[in-house]
Amino acid sequence: MGKVVGEIRKLESLNRIVLPSEVRKVKDLKPLEYAEIYIRENKDIVIEKYDAKKSKSAGLVRRLDALGRIVIPKPTVRELGLKEGDQMTFISGENGEIILKKYYKTCVFCGGDKNLYDFSDKLICEDCLRKIAKMATK
Repeated sequence: MGKVVGEIRKLESLNRIVLPSEVRKVKDLKPLEYAEIYIRENKDIVIEKYDAKKSKSAGLVRRLDALGRIVIPKPTVRELGLKEGDQMTFISGENGEIILKKYYKTCVFCGGDKNLYDFSDKLICEDCLRKIAKMATK
């Protein structure tokens, strides 16, 4: 898997999302340029600079607006069950692509999403917290 860029943005009305400037630099995407959006089998949303010669046949082409926002196609939003206000995270893919995923709050150790506690801006689930406490008392 690629590296998390550390940006989390909310899906705006009209299915728009602002692509952070660092993320746009990954693919040299500038406001008012075209990008191609497609979904992988694993439900990743992939955003790449549009190149008519290398276009993915399954992708939809959208233009970034002057603020660097892009509209996620309605069929993509429906298929993934996204809604306005959902938090999305950006990942730099292994091949330099921009991957957009729905952000879920999870434990930093096991990835669990139940019974989470906030410790120094990190989330830890109850099970991992018990394991850490047990290790500390040994």
